[in-house]
Amino acid sequence: MQKWIIIVLAVIITGSAITGGYILLRPGPGEIPPILGEGEITISNPPALNQTATLTYTLKGGLSGVMPGGRISVVIALEDGLVWADDVTHENRLILENRFLVENVIQDGQVEVSGTIKAIKTGKWNIGAFATYHTEIHPGFWLDNMSYYSMENHHIYYMPPSAEVYSNITVFENSAHVENGWYVPIRPGGSYTIVVQVHKPSFIALPETMGPDGWEVRAYFYNENNCYNTGSWWNPSGDTWLYTGWWDYRIRPGAWAGIPEDNTFTIPNIDVVDNQRPQVDRDNGMNDIPVPGNVSLGARLLIKNIGYKIDGQHVTFRIGGAEYRYLYKEDNFGNLDIFEDLESEPIASIDRTDDRLVIDQTMSVNVSSDAPAIGTIYIPSPINIHLKYSFLPADVLNTTSIIITIIILVVVSIGVAITLLKKRKQRKRHG
Repeated sequence: MQKWIIIVLAVIITGSAITGGYILLRPGPGEIPPILGEGEITISNPPALNQTATLTYTLKGGLSGVMPGGRISVVIALEDGLVWADDVTHENRLILENRFLVENVIQDGQVEVSGTIKAIKTGKWNIGAFATYHTEIHPGFWLDNMSYYSMENHHIYYMPPSAEVYSNITVFENSAHVENGWYVPIRPGGSYTIVVQVHKPSFIALPETMGPDGWEVRAYFYNENNCYNTGSWWNPSGDTWLYTGWWDYRIRPGAWAGIPEDNTFTIPNIDVVDNQRPQVDRDNGMNDIPVPGNVSLGARLLIKNIGYKIDGQHVTFRIGGAEYRYLYKEDNFGNLDIFEDLESEPIASIDRTDDRLVIDQTMSVNVSSDAPAIGTIYIPSPINIHLKYSFLPADVLNTTSIIITIIILVVVSIGVAITLLKKRKQRKRHG
C-alpha cells in the first residue's frame, strides 16, 4: 500500500511541474541579469544588383551573468531585396539563425556569424541582427543571478533580445551603398500599417482590454510635441484641447496570460498629415511635418488602472493581481519613471493623471515626397514588459503551498516505505 501511495504522489508532482505556469527568479543583492556585450554588422563589399557579399555579425565584449550549459542564439534578418545566397534550402530565405554553447563563447571571447548575401532587387533594404541567451534547465533548479524565467515543457527559458544592431543597403544596378541604422521612408499624406512585437513574461497576466483594467497598443508618428497622425481636436474639460491623433490609431487585443510570451500586433492604416496641415492644427501648436527630414515612430503599450501608490522612494502598483515595487523619479510632466536602480535606464513610466503604466518603443523614419504612399512598417525592437514581482498573487501562493505539501508527503511516504521494507527484511532474517 505504501508503494502505491508513493507512485500516485510522484505523478501529481510531475503534473504540477508541467502545468504550473511559471517560476519567478529575481536577482540577488549586487547581482545583475545576463549581459551579452555589443553587436556589430560588417559587409565585405556593398553588393550591386545580382552581386554577392559576405555579411558578418559579431557579438563583442565580455559575457556577464551567463551560465555554462546555456546557449547564445544569433538571428540575422534581411528585407526582401536581399537573400542568403549560400542557404537556398532554408525555409525562410531572409532569416539566418545560429546557436553557440556558452562554454564556446567564453573560450573564444566572441560570437561571429557569417553568410553570403545576394542583392536581387534595386532599392534600399534593411538588415537587422540580435543575440539572445537562453538556458534549458529542469524545474527545481533555482538560479539567483537571472531576472525572470518562464516555464514550459519541463524547461525554463530566458530569452531577452540583446546586442541589437541595424544597417541598410541601397542597391543600384552597378553599385551599392551601406549605411548604419534602420531605413524606413514615409511621405506626407501616406497611409501605413504598423507591426510591433510585445514580449510579456508568462507570469504576467494582462486583463480583458475593454474593461476598466484593460490594456492597448498605440502607434503614431511624432516629433517632440507634434503628432503627425491625422486627427481632430477634442475638449473634454472645457479649457484644454487634446489632439486625437495621439490615440486614434490603436488596438485592444483582449486578455493575454501565460504563454506565448511573444505576440505580434498590427495597427492598420495610420494616415499621415499632408505637407500643410489644417489651420486648426497650427493654431493649437502643431507644426508641419518636415520634408525632407526625420521624425519618430512610436509604439506605446498602456496598462490601465494599476492603482499606483507612492511609498517614500518607491512606487507600488498592481497588474493581474500581482504587486510590483520600484524606485522612481518624477519627470518634467509630473509622471513617474520607474527603475530597477537609479543608475540604469527607466523600464517604464506611470501616467499619474490616468493611473496607467506606459512602455514605449521608438524608431526613426525618413520623410520624403518620393516615398511610397502606402506600406507596412515593422518596428524592429519589441516592447519589452520587463517587470518582476514584489508580491505573488494568492492563487500562485496557494499553488506553491500545495506543491510544497505534496513534496513533504512524498518524502514522508518514502521514509515510511523504507522503514517498512527494513522491518520486513529483519523479520525474514529472524524468521
